[in-house]
Amino acid sequence: MAKMKKCYYCDFDEYGDATYKHEDVLCRKVGEIQDDSIILFASICESLEEKEAFFEIGVNGDCKSGIGDLIGVSTKIHYCPMCGRRLAEDWEKKK
Repeated sequence: MAKMKKCYYCDFDEYGDATYKHEDVLCRKVGEIQDDSIILFASICESLEEKEAFFEIGVNGDCKSGIGDLIGVSTKIHYCPMCGRRLAEDWEKKK
């Protein structure tokens, strides 16, 4: 089977870190609390050490405000929900 090309949402380097091409699935300012921005986000993350990928959705404060994560959930995935590429291809070659 031919290897699928990585899309903007699942583009990671050989260490599992997001590349400069990587984009969040969703990143929107949804409000403010005492002049600190509240951001709704959804992104695909990958961990080569744990040999897994996950889809993360949450709400956090703006990076400069120091609020950090307010609430979030994640679920393990095996395929990119945006392009359908099998994410395990990245860490299987490390075995």
